[in-house]
Amino acid sequence: MRLLGIMSFLALFLAVGCSGDKKDSTEGLPQALQVCKYAGEQQCGKDENGAFEALLTCEVTEEHGRVWVIVEYCPAGCLDLACLPPAEDVTYDIPTLDVYVEVDEDLTPPCEPDCSGKECGDDGCGVSCGLCPTDHKCTDEFVCVLHCEPKCDGKQCGDDGCGGSCGDCPFQMGCAQGLCVCQPLCEGKDCGPDGCGGTCGECLQDYICSPFGTCDAVCQPDCEDKLCGKDGCGGTCGTCTPGLYCSPDGACTDVCYPDCAGKQCGPDGCGGYCGFCPCQTCAPEEAECSPKGICIESTAGIGCNDLILCLNDCMAGDNACQTACFNSATPQAQTMYEDLINCIVVQCGTSPSDACVQESLGGFCAGLFLACTTD
Repeated sequence: MRLLGIMSFLALFLAVGCSGDKKDSTEGLPQALQVCKYAGEQQCGKDENGAFEALLTCEVTEEHGRVWVIVEYCPAGCLDLACLPPAEDVTYDIPTLDVYVEVDEDLTPPCEPDCSGKECGDDGCGVSCGLCPTDHKCTDEFVCVLHCEPKCDGKQCGDDGCGGSCGDCPFQMGCAQGLCVCQPLCEGKDCGPDGCGGTCGECLQDYICSPFGTCDAVCQPDCEDKLCGKDGCGGTCGTCTPGLYCSPDGACTDVCYPDCAGKQCGPDGCGGYCGFCPCQTCAPEEAECSPKGICIESTAGIGCNDLILCLNDCMAGDNACQTACFNSATPQAQTMYEDLINCIVVQCGTSPSDACVQESLGGFCAGLFLACTTD
């Protein structure tokens, strides 16, 4: 009897021990209302309380978002996406299926947070990767930096105190203590207006300020004992009556004196020519005669600055010379010159005074003038 009792006790112990070690076959299965990845996917799982096995499908609902939803309760178990048949003599108290409202959404997987290399800011899923100290801010690079408040009140330009700028000043304006002020244009100038209502300097006696801002000696016309010809200052001592010609010493005679001083080509003033291009001392490509009587490259054209100098060499009213100078300039130089002249006309009218021209070249038209003289 005692032996039978011991054996019965061991049998009971082993039965209890074995049932205690039995592993739940549904462990690790998805559960209803848990987040799922792919809408439309189906798996065997459990209800939300873990009480029953069930066939689940992944749906996007208004109430819970993308979650597992019960398609069918499987009280006898679920295998290969199908409920196992229940035993005939067993009754199960199965809950009523919950119905959720589906929403139309693309079938991409749920958001994957990314905080790699980030101290702060959004993880890409609406959650922060970290918070910065109160005196710091999160930059666009997701790094916490000391917060700086730009100080631009009452300032038009200059440093904002945080490594940025309070603004830029327009042309010919400089920044001084946060305000845009007129910046005098006196580089390379000895005299004339500075473009800000002041002057770049004054010339000494017997000197005059040129439109280029240089002090040039006042030219004294030399017409003593002359009736015609140049006066040495860009003007003329007079003209001869038709049929007479001006001699080198300024006398009107019936003999024409060719004028080829410093010329390689072009008319000599007496119906002849000073030479033709290319000349004996010219390069082969210098096959075009300039208005000054110099052989130049046929494809080359003079710049805006040389165009001004060429026009200055023309006698007043000599339209042929002026036209020749203009035609010898490059298209760009012609445009730059026309822009400069139009600017002066806008400022001073069609008959400008020398003072107004100088004021315009040093002020409102200074940019166009600078571009022309450096062309």
